[in-house]
Amino acid sequence: MKTNPLHALRMFLPVALLLLMPAGCSKKPDTSAPKAEIKKTTANAVPQENRDAQAVPNDQQTPPDTAKDTDLAASGTMSLDNQLCDEAQALVKAGRRAEAREKYEDALLLNPKNASALSSLSSFKVNDGDFAGAKEYLLAAISADPKFGYAWNNLGVVTLQLGGKDAVSQAADYMRQAVSLKPDDVALQMNFANILVKAGRPEEAIPYFKTVIANASSDATKANATLNLGTALLNAGRAEEAIPYFKAVNDTSNNPTAAASLGTALLQAGHVEEAIPYLKAASDAGNNPMATSYLKMAEEAAMKNLIQQQINPAPQKSSE
Repeated sequence: MKTNPLHALRMFLPVALLLLMPAGCSKKPDTSAPKAEIKKTTANAVPQENRDAQAVPNDQQTPPDTAKDTDLAASGTMSLDNQLCDEAQALVKAGRRAEAREKYEDALLLNPKNASALSSLSSFKVNDGDFAGAKEYLLAAISADPKFGYAWNNLGVVTLQLGGKDAVSQAADYMRQAVSLKPDDVALQMNFANILVKAGRPEEAIPYFKTVIANASSDATKANATLNLGTALLNAGRAEEAIPYFKAVNDTSNNPTAAASLGTALLQAGHVEEAIPYLKAASDAGNNPMATSYLKMAEEAAMKNLIQQQINPAPQKSSE
């Protein structure tokens, strides 16, 4: 028995994961704190406009091992290494990264187990392109504070960037640990869901995308999670369920990725004629070889359907 090749269509979800930085040692979470971003895409990915990066809100939190210093800071007796971390964070926000880096390094000289400084210095290593060095800092941060959720997330991002045979599965394990430590964090939920799709485990990703949609604080986050949820459903072979999610994004944005995704889902679900205009729009937008390929498949399938209807026309209903 031959299988319909249209039923095997898949969307490749580019992974644009975020390194999440602590907000400092003595301050409460700072919603404007900067983040370092890493993008990792598949070779034949449908292009997107950094939808995952835009979707992640600026939820920055103080790592658990430094929480004890918050009360000390109020009394003026916060440790010097944590004071240096706070000063470094202020310099980062001011764009004075070289000076900030020196402050973090000075903090480590005073306390080699300062998890905030270790994690923050890993971001500088990422910006240098030294992912192996970043990984070393993150492993040290986790050793100093095993409950530092953002460090676990960042370890997953860096591991994915380094590549290797088991990089995706290892990254997923690290990010699962991050989510378990911070189950209400939308950014971590999104990262973990994305890596699950990349690991070929879309069914596991679906509830996490739904959680992000339910709890996201911005329309952009909801839209990105909605698009990615549709991708997870499509890759899980649930094309009919994916269609309304893709349609919701396509109807509210001029996004070629949403059009390509909607066309692909319609095609996989057997709605060939409906799929063609969406795939054509995505193809005409350029830089989308997958949409162009699927458009050709849809047009060929539509032609076959037309020929078949001419050879075997539907019986006419009786006028009686």
